[in-house]
Amino acid sequence: MLKNLFEYLKIEEKLISDLLMLARKQQSALLDYDMSAVAKIAVAQESVARKLKIQEEERIKLLMDWLELGRKDALSIKLSMIEGKLSGEILEQLKTKRESLRVSIAELNEVNKANQILANRGKKNVNQMMGLFTSGQNRVCNVVV
Repeated sequence: MLKNLFEYLKIEEKLISDLLMLARKQQSALLDYDMSAVAKIAVAQESVARKLKIQEEERIKLLMDWLELGRKDALSIKLSMIEGKLSGEILEQLKTKRESLRVSIAELNEVNKANQILANRGKKNVNQMMGLFTSGQNRVCNVVV
């Protein structure tokens, strides 16, 4: 069961890494105002996020079976709680995997926050340009917009 847990965590880590790579591409596309690239990246992110959700569900099922927990308890269990039941090399491997996941998720959160700021700034800039063109009257060159 423990080997299966490591496999699930390895796959989840890979999917998080894929999301991070896509978020960085999205950041570049936002900086370049390449909206077609942003749209394509969003579709790819959605696909990877779906896979990650499926993988998380599989890990939760494994924890339910292995530790004989209910779904609610399996959802709330943390890797640090499992570490208390382990020792030796396996414990060190789990600690390393947990730290690696923590760093990856923190990095993904930071890039996503920056992307959100860039997207909001872009939206604000477009609204300002539209305001300049229309002078607040919804008219451009005496034509109603």
